[in-house]
Amino acid sequence: MWALKVIRSAMAAIRRGSGWQAQWGPLPLFGDDDQQIMDYLLDAGFLDHDQGTAFIGAEAEKHFGRRHFMELLAVFTAAPQFIVYAGRAEIGSVEASVLTAEVEGERVLLLAGRSWRVTHVDWTRRQVFVEATDQGGTARWMSLPDGASHAITRGARSVLLGADPAGVRLTRRAVDALANIRAARSAQVSAGRLIVARDELGNWRWWTWAGAAANRTLAAWADQIVVPRQRIGPESLRLQRHLGVADIQEGFAAALARPHPRPLPVVDPAAVRGLKFSVALPADLAVATIAARSGDPVAAETVLGEQLSVVASG
Repeated sequence: MWALKVIRSAMAAIRRGSGWQAQWGPLPLFGDDDQQIMDYLLDAGFLDHDQGTAFIGAEAEKHFGRRHFMELLAVFTAAPQFIVYAGRAEIGSVEASVLTAEVEGERVLLLAGRSWRVTHVDWTRRQVFVEATDQGGTARWMSLPDGASHAITRGARSVLLGADPAGVRLTRRAVDALANIRAARSAQVSAGRLIVARDELGNWRWWTWAGAAANRTLAAWADQIVVPRQRIGPESLRLQRHLGVADIQEGFAAALARPHPRPLPVVDPAAVRGLKFSVALPADLAVATIAARSGDPVAAETVLGEQLSVVASG
């Protein structure tokens, strides 16, 4: 009975944060979730304790002991990609956001010049298994990790608005190609404001030019008007088809006025299995970690504050 009281007292001291956070110095190791993570590590057995001191527990040894500590090296050396297999044949690779974002219907990838339906994801080994399909697919190229960034996408928008690369002499062919692209996409850009207009299928399209990560964040913040579980790219978001102009304007205003903390991008909970050391995190924090990494709230805030032009027809 006395021993049990001592253990409980020591555990309570650790939980109260009796100096353990100070051991990290200025490092923001856990942030605002430090006590929740510490409680979980103690409860799950990843940490053991004795007289107010916490140390490696049996569960940590089980999951990360011996050569399992090689996972620490993998954090720095492993490429952030998944290898894609059709049967035993390797057909390419994709980055994680293609697999973590929620989609409507089947998940389809575009690789090796054709579309592939995802049948299984091995999150631990970073392998994706697919079979051929006639559906349209999504591609992510490793030269643009996690989709094009806000800076790159805004650069593309500035080119469509007429900017030419400084100090570069363009060939006649390049000049003609740029002119054709600018003419074809002129309805998607406007100097000083963003465009919301119907596309060729009659769907509302919000041309954010925000980058893929920021668009994932905007989809979460403006979920009342954005179509859920769509394939999100860097240039635009699809809005609910039935909305009127006033509805869209009200939806943007509501998203901008939404109090903090605003919701994180929606991700596939199964993606937690691909997060390093996810077993050492509470499930909700593990999902939130992936969601936070997939978004760009700074760029999203900038986009929400920009002027909009809602084109009622077109």
